[in-house]
Amino acid sequence: VDPRDLSGMTRGDLSIEPEERWENAYNAKIDYEKKFIGERMAGSLKLGAKYQQTKQRFEQDQFEYDTTAAFPYAQVMKSSTRSVNAREMYMEVEPAKVRALLESNPELFPYVPYDSLKGATEEDYDAKETTTAAYVMGTVQYGRTTMVTGIRAEHNTWDSMRKSINARTLAVEVRRPGTDYTQYLPGIHFRHELRKNLILRESYSRSYARPTISRLTLGRSEDLNGNIAEGNPLLDPSTSHNADIQIEKYTQRGGLYSAGFFYKKMKGFYYNTDRRFSEVDENGDPIIDPAGTRRYRKWENADGATNYGVELIVQQKMFFLPDVLKGLTANVSVTFSESDAKYPHRLDQKMPTIGFSDYMFNASLDYAIGRFRTNIRYGYRSDYLTGVGDTRFTNDQFAAREQVDLEASYRFTRRFRINANVINLTKRPQVSYQSFPAYVEDNSMSGRRMTVGVDYAF
Repeated sequence: VDPRDLSGMTRGDLSIEPEERWENAYNAKIDYEKKFIGERMAGSLKLGAKYQQTKQRFEQDQFEYDTTAAFPYAQVMKSSTRSVNAREMYMEVEPAKVRALLESNPELFPYVPYDSLKGATEEDYDAKETTTAAYVMGTVQYGRTTMVTGIRAEHNTWDSMRKSINARTLAVEVRRPGTDYTQYLPGIHFRHELRKNLILRESYSRSYARPTISRLTLGRSEDLNGNIAEGNPLLDPSTSHNADIQIEKYTQRGGLYSAGFFYKKMKGFYYNTDRRFSEVDENGDPIIDPAGTRRYRKWENADGATNYGVELIVQQKMFFLPDVLKGLTANVSVTFSESDAKYPHRLDQKMPTIGFSDYMFNASLDYAIGRFRTNIRYGYRSDYLTGVGDTRFTNDQFAAREQVDLEASYRFTRRFRINANVINLTKRPQVSYQSFPAYVEDNSMSGRRMTVGVDYAF
């Protein structure tokens, strides 16, 4: 069968999702520092406090349509020679033509009321997050060695409004979950000047990350087949013990050559489950069954993970080029890493951490002359896990991806500057697949995004 023969096409889905976001942020902080200098030693003591409150609101409308065998697919599709994960696409949809046809012939697009209502409900939220923090930090310099140590305490409180919808009654239920917790974050960092322009650094710290508002507030939805998806208002913060060693060599001609090793022991990072069930308990929660006929997707905290690797960095000004090109600086970094994560329902298997790539490469070229600045960046990362199923055949992955970004600015005066940037200059898609690259699930073509702005300081 010719894959470009559209006569056998019988089904299509169209989703239109206008959305609006609001965010108000309030910040206040105070710092105090006392320096001291002795005959053989110098240092400082610094302490401070910070208050931050963020209010976020998100509203989305959604319009879902299905198309049938009678739809004129040939009017909105074109032949393609592009490949996704080494598989030829054959045909591509032209979105502008689809939208035009929807406006001129709406009868060709049967409306799907429940899916539209579900999409317009489950992602809405109205949330407030408040963080108060205090820290104390000491710095001591003795000879060629500097030590920085301290501790930071943060208290976080959040509450929100989330929604869920029942597929049978179409009733919308509003819930208002919330929680609070306190984290203590110590750290100690050393800097040794082994000789002029040769620096050795070692550090240990404990850090944490709060779950994003969308993961906490996503309401429960149940489709007509009984499949359930929801966020998790009970997610704990993710914590990490971090150790780093890095050596840096600076040259007199604007060069930096660096090699570093990092180690992270994580607990409670976030992952999206994709599990099976057939029945629910008296509270309406799914009873997990690997042989079940329905799907249950929910954000959870993993047991933990160990991530470690090596990062190499090279930065060099192009001093040897003609005068007009001496403003060029080349930057290259590469990271090789390993990851071993533990997921509660697959403890017997070695698996990577969600969102963790084994290999990353970044390169950029900066140019500065007079008041003009520009930068072009290339980034590549290998494939990485995004969702965990019941078996290795049902994991969700993002494929390896490369991206090119461009940025430029010109300063007219000390206070006035114009700037522009282009994200994803070469319009690379984001591809996801299930467990194996041949099984492509989604090919997201967001295209390039261009922004122009003006900065004025007063």
